[in-house]
Amino acid sequence: MHRGSALLLRLAGQLRSHTYICICCGSEGDRRVCPSCLRTSGITESSAIKTAPAGPPIKQLHYCADYHIRTTTDTGPAIEDSPLAVALRRFKYCDDRRAGRALADLMARQTRALELEFDAVVPVPLHSNKLKQRGFNQSAWLAKAVARSAGSRFFPCGLVRRLSGKPQCGLNGCERRMNLSRAFRAQRDFSIYLRVLLVDDVITTGTTLKQAGRALFEAGATDIHCAVLLNASGPSQAHETASP
Repeated sequence: MHRGSALLLRLAGQLRSHTYICICCGSEGDRRVCPSCLRTSGITESSAIKTAPAGPPIKQLHYCADYHIRTTTDTGPAIEDSPLAVALRRFKYCDDRRAGRALADLMARQTRALELEFDAVVPVPLHSNKLKQRGFNQSAWLAKAVARSAGSRFFPCGLVRRLSGKPQCGLNGCERRMNLSRAFRAQRDFSIYLRVLLVDDVITTGTTLKQAGRALFEAGATDIHCAVLLNASGPSQAHETASP
């Protein structure tokens, strides 16, 4: 066998033998999130990123999976957090960076299937106090992977969160709108980056995305789409999900 061909075969064998530990269930396999946990979360090989209508100035909302899943227990039907939701909480609140990288890769892969072109990708920002406390912005992790995959400009500080406000968790829709009124401001002129993808980790009532989208629109963006990892806004929502 030719020496070069033998080397390629050895390299291919090493790649095939590389194993990952699933961030959700801990099983070994060739992916960071195993097929079983993806299926349980509503993602299959053939499934595309989901699209839902959104109010102005946001053109459309795109999301990878639902935050909650329907299950059956001994006492009957139930609603519980999906494996991806559990992994996301570990990333956000337990500083599990391995889970963060896996979720970012998953979102980049799903978003790439949209085949939409964007001039800029912008994450929903944390307030400086929250950023200092957590040490990172989970939405920026996701947005950076999406921008790299799409070949778009990434503006990690495209928006700034001016108001800290109360935590969104536990607030109803009206309280969330009041809490986030005029909370965001654009850090740059987006009139030269008209097509913007706004990225967040979870959508619950949509208030955060609408307020952030308004700030982008006022800064010149005209074609604004939103992409989130998990959607907790549907009828199956069992409780308010923590957001930034």
